[in-house]
Amino acid sequence: RRRNANVLTDAQVLVASGTFQVLSDPTRLRIIHELLSGPKSVGALAIACDVSASAVSHQLQRLRDLRLVSFTRKGNTLYMHVHFWPGDYVVVAGLQAQVKSARFLASGEKINFQQDKYRARLTGLPAEAPDHPVTTIALDCESEPTQDNIFVRKEKPREGV
Repeated sequence: RRRNANVLTDAQVLVASGTFQVLSDPTRLRIIHELLSGPKSVGALAIACDVSASAVSHQLQRLRDLRLVSFTRKGNTLYMHVHFWPGDYVVVAGLQAQVKSARFLASGEKINFQQDKYRARLTGLPAEAPDHPVTTIALDCESEPTQDNIFVRKEKPREGV
């Protein structure tokens, strides 16, 4: 018996149900709503959502676990699939390869960026996502792109920590 190509696999159903479960929390929904207008500090989110900074940090970790941004690689190009638009900039932490150029995949429009040994920061992004439901950004690198967030955690100086 052939399976219909439009039928979700068991794995897809589990991922979707987990996502909806995480998104069902009222505080997380408030945080997402606040972040739609752009990046905000934990303190600003705590005030806007009327919860403690500790609660915001906990909820942000749950949202991070959803991987609202995903990545794929092909050769020396890293494709960043942005499911929820971040605002005017986005950061790719722990990127080990030097970025040569960045562009929106659909339009080919170039994206400004700065890179140091801890991150690549894409700047000057439009206020609204240019593509729906997912915008893909292509980062062309000098070598195969890999990420090492543990390196960032261990090596990046933290002021006051």
